[in-house]
This record gives sequence, C-alpha cells and structure tokens, in this order.
Amino acid sequence: MKITKIDRLMTGIAVIRGYDPNAELSAHIDVIHFGNCSTIKDKISTFDKIRLETYGWCVIDDRWTLFV
Repeated sequence: MKITKIDRLMTGIAVIRGYDPNAELSAHIDVIHFGNCSTIKDKISTFDKIRLETYGWCVIDDRWTLFV
C-alpha cells in the first residue's frame, strides 16, 4: 500500500483520518509528527494523543510506504 498524496518525502508518525486497513488507501494524511514510535507520544499535544488513539499511527518511510 503506497501513499500517493503527500507533498514531500518524509519519515515520521502520521495520523490517518478514516483509514480502513481492509480497504484501499482512500483517506488522507491528517497530521504528521516527526519522531520515532518510542518517543512520539511524549512530544505531541493531548489533543493529538487523543487523535492517535482514535485513528492509530503509522510510520512513513522514504519510499512513502504505509506501515500499520
């Protein structure tokens, strides 16, 4: 599964709004937070923590691959 609608190559944590793992990627990237999985929740706001819990997180690598 590839991300096709993103402005530039980046690595980080993304909140995917409306992401359905059983469907093709039709949602768009709602929020990007740079960092790694072990530290990202300490760096983001409470609002975005709720969003992460609601929507889940993924890592975007330099090939725009979506990992969930």
